[in-house]
Amino acid sequence: MKTRDTGSLEVSYGGCKALVKQRGDGRWVVRWREARRGKTTTLMTKDGAMAKARDIVRRLASGQGGRMVAVDEAELVTRLRRLCGDRHPASLLSMLEDFAARRGGVAALERAVRHYEASGIADVQRVPFKTARDRFVDLYDDSPWQTRAGMRKEFDAFQKVHSGLDVLDIDVRLLEPWIMRRKANGEKLEPRSINNRLAVWVTLLNKCKEWGYLPRGERHAGEQMNKLTEPDKAVPIWSPKVAFAIYDLLWEEMPRKLPYFIVACWLGLRPSEVGRVRWELFDWARGYLHVDITVGLKLQQERFVPLNATARSMLEKWLKAQGLWKKASEGALKGRIGVKRDHEAISALVRERGL
Repeated sequence: MKTRDTGSLEVSYGGCKALVKQRGDGRWVVRWREARRGKTTTLMTKDGAMAKARDIVRRLASGQGGRMVAVDEAELVTRLRRLCGDRHPASLLSMLEDFAARRGGVAALERAVRHYEASGIADVQRVPFKTARDRFVDLYDDSPWQTRAGMRKEFDAFQKVHSGLDVLDIDVRLLEPWIMRRKANGEKLEPRSINNRLAVWVTLLNKCKEWGYLPRGERHAGEQMNKLTEPDKAVPIWSPKVAFAIYDLLWEEMPRKLPYFIVACWLGLRPSEVGRVRWELFDWARGYLHVDITVGLKLQQERFVPLNATARSMLEKWLKAQGLWKKASEGALKGRIGVKRDHEAISALVRERGL
């Protein structure tokens, strides 16, 4: 039994209820609903009215399985069941009550729905991680094999551990420990290696946003992680004496690899770009190397690199020694300047000679 704000005493049982209240003339009235109609009865004493109310609610509960409800209340129940589908309405109500209790009421639920719509989650296509992995790796078919192999190794290891996972399920709680994992031998990674891992994941997840696999209005797991501070280290740079010593060594023992070495050492291209440079990209008359899109794949931007006097004289000397200068100066010389694994062969020779 509980007292309502109106002063009525509510008697309930099995979902049925009756209200007991004293009238102005001192008698007590009992009100309830039965067969969709309101009913009342009056008794002289409070005890009699309470006993009558208890009899009524027990009779209603046993005879009809529950209390009678008004038409508008029945419509609410019907709408609720329609909304829940195969789900029991009680589970939905429990979920809403839990959310409201944790987040500060129904107003918070309304804000959550607006945020859900604005973030674009409703439009996201749920796909397995492997689908995104395959599509992403295909974008790098023309990239150096080292780049492709590194990505495949990282993503395939993740796929093996988290098979069946959808892209939408990758959150920072899952991704951060994966990126921070140790090497296979148990050693910790250097901050630079961890940052490189993170960069690969950020690039993949950015593409997933473009493809509609992640909500555009939300920060994905990679964006929620911070890069580690890398210790300042002096970049090892060859002195002119060492560079010219290597040049002389190659001239004597590996002359075919000199063009690769000259471009890599004196023109400042990325290591991945040097191997893609072709003779037809040199403009000897105007003195520049045209790094076009096929060479500058990383940034996908062409640029023009001036031929400094040192690099030009070395390349010209090599071309003349090979009998190729006339063909090159006329723009008729085609093909890559180097051969396969130039950098590895040069490195092995230089290390062997202690340079």
